[in-house]
Amino acid sequence: MTNSSKKTLDKIEKEKIAPKPKWQFRLEQVGLWSLAVVSVIIGSNAVAAIIFRMVNNDWDTLKFLQRSPIGHALTTLPYVWIVVLGLFVLLAYYNTRHTKKGYKYNTYGVVIGAVLASVIVGTVIYSVGFAPRVDRFMESVPGMEKLMHSREEIWMHPEKGFVAGEIQQILGGVGIFSIEDLEGQYWVVRPGEDYRIHPAVIIMEGEYVRIIGMPEDTETFVADQIMPWQFGFAPNGAIHFQSKPNFRRMK
Repeated sequence: MTNSSKKTLDKIEKEKIAPKPKWQFRLEQVGLWSLAVVSVIIGSNAVAAIIFRMVNNDWDTLKFLQRSPIGHALTTLPYVWIVVLGLFVLLAYYNTRHTKKGYKYNTYGVVIGAVLASVIVGTVIYSVGFAPRVDRFMESVPGMEKLMHSREEIWMHPEKGFVAGEIQQILGGVGIFSIEDLEGQYWVVRPGEDYRIHPAVIIMEGEYVRIIGMPEDTETFVADQIMPWQFGFAPNGAIHFQSKPNFRRMK
């Protein structure tokens, strides 16, 4: 008997190490695989939220914001969700590696598999319209709202030509209506000379819109462009406007 074998036997005898019961081993395996699956599911929700935030990232207003696409992306990337995705991909990898045959799996294969699974499932979650709820849930976590980019800040500057709000009433005249903006102020919106309205916008009470233009006075806003507040991904793959968007009043 070699010295290493003797030391091992002495340790087993001294510490009274006994083999685990089969049921306990199986339970641990089920637990590890379950945690790996849960990690992928949470990562998938992070992917759905990332897609949602990038789609609704005001790309159509860059020329008015005077930002480059790269600069805008770096400023508004959903870093919190990216970190969440990374953490849960690593957790899925850790749990998979600790399963019965986990040591046989290639490290890169496990990580890439977890990422691909998260992307595929996350796209499905986004396509069925669940992503806004996921994003709202994260924002409701205490302290998390401060870490997440708030697109509302862009649309709280009527003096610079940016207003967003909920349509309150359709008034007389073509394209004239009133809105309540993010700070609770009411505006009468009328079309300007270069008036354009996005095809997805329906001017009706309860709809949420973004407006680019200039204030005429303290109560009237002259609109050059009207766009939906939020886009979504329909199950058939078509981009559509969601009538119940993520919309935070800042008053």
